[in-house]
Amino acid sequence: MSAPRSKTVEKMMGAVRWIGFAACSLAAVGYAAIGNYNMTGAMLALAVLSWLNIRRKRSPRPPER
Repeated sequence: MSAPRSKTVEKMMGAVRWIGFAACSLAAVGYAAIGNYNMTGAMLALAVLSWLNIRRKRSPRPPER
């Protein structure tokens, strides 16, 4: 069982998730602009995973037992 996290740590992790999403999205646009479509796909895949992680963490949790 994991230890409870403070509100400060939760806010910082939320910021890290958003920064990761923004960085991957921006990198995908940059790679598409220079024509490197393999890396564009990889960065888009990471951006989608980041977005799913953000949405998963924002959903309300059921009360713990």
